[in-house]
Amino acid sequence: LAHPKNATGFRKYCEEMDAFHYEGELEFFGETFMDTVKNIPCHSDLHRYIYWHDRAFEVTTRLGIPVKLMQYEDYQRDLNGTVKGILDFLELDWVGS
Repeated sequence: LAHPKNATGFRKYCEEMDAFHYEGELEFFGETFMDTVKNIPCHSDLHRYIYWHDRAFEVTTRLGIPVKLMQYEDYQRDLNGTVKGILDFLELDWVGS
């Protein structure tokens, strides 16, 4: 079922997803952890997000692949410097005005 595209619909979707994944997450993470995240909406998606990034860091480290870590705030703090840092990391030239 589709949920309304508003805060109520989001909460309902999260409640359904969290309930659907609860047993598997409980088995994997344990009761203490599940009690900690029980009030976080869509915590099952949060788990997948964290797990994906952990695996990505593990693979890049194991394979020796260079990584550039950034934060969204970098763009606000210094847009041109941030873009230059990305281009330098990718070994690309700044093109355009």
